[in-house]
Amino acid sequence: MNNQYQRLLRMIIFIFILNLSFSIYGQVSYTWTGSVSSDWIDENNWTPLGGPPTVIDHVILNAGANNPLLAGNTSVTDFTINSSALDMNGFTLNTTGTLALNGGTISNGNFSTNTINNATLAAVNLDASASLTVIADRIFLNGGTYSGPVICEQTGITGTGGTGNAVFNNSFSFTLTGSGYFRTNGNHTFNGPVTLINNGSNYILLEFTVGSTYNSTVTAINNATASNIRMAYAGNTTFNGNIEVNATNTGSVIIGELASSTVTLGNGVLINVGGSGFSGGTLQLRNITQLDATNQSITLSGTALLGSYNSVWTGNVSFTAPRIITNSSTYLGTSYL
Repeated sequence: MNNQYQRLLRMIIFIFILNLSFSIYGQVSYTWTGSVSSDWIDENNWTPLGGPPTVIDHVILNAGANNPLLAGNTSVTDFTINSSALDMNGFTLNTTGTLALNGGTISNGNFSTNTINNATLAAVNLDASASLTVIADRIFLNGGTYSGPVICEQTGITGTGGTGNAVFNNSFSFTLTGSGYFRTNGNHTFNGPVTLINNGSNYILLEFTVGSTYNSTVTAINNATASNIRMAYAGNTTFNGNIEVNATNTGSVIIGELASSTVTLGNGVLINVGGSGFSGGTLQLRNITQLDATNQSITLSGTALLGSYNSVWTGNVSFTAPRIITNSSTYLGTSYL
């Protein structure tokens, strides 16, 4: 019986090692050449010969004689696009490894990444006919133009610092679920609605060194404990759409954090409390100037604190909260605090 058990154990170990070897050594890094056509599944369009890439393989897309066209829903591991034009042909491309969108164009389908590795969004052009979903351990936002909707979720324990400089012509949603912060230098242009959700244990900050321009609505939802959403942290930031703030725990929403920052509310822009309410933490409104006399009415509940610091309110103001701080702010209309 003992010998049978030992033989069974050796067989299990052998099968495990065999499978591990296959997963390691079976992976191939394929680079697109497009030498004969646009057909993704034609092995002659890849180097080394032997494609198309499978679910365990790595893909590198460079400019080729022809641009790649998917033939169906496709899954690969690592994915890098440098200077090609990927047409997903109405299908979905799934990746599970390291993602690097360094350049080129992605169009006509759904691009989805779910990985425990890093994802870099750089100088890629996401066409309006495509959508991008990225769930990754760390996400680096280093530029690019995104005309299709973008959904991102950072899950890891290590913070990220992107260079910024991205243009979003459609919706952008970012959720933090990990314990590493998400930060970019700023200089973004958001032409579609923006949603920032903090379910993690660190901060979200999009303007670390320079400001951004928001030309549509912004929704901030902070469900975190003692972790903040830090909007318009530095530089000159303009909001041309309404700002909706929500806080369900003890985390805060801060707008215009640094003393040197400036925040401009465009004509007709309102700061509202959203459907989740603002019942904990602090809503800090700093260095804000209104371009017109739009009236502002903000009501917090629970144990929340509302603070206005070094801001100029041109219209009438009604601030209601369990705790209120006003410091170096100017109220040019009727104010109710």
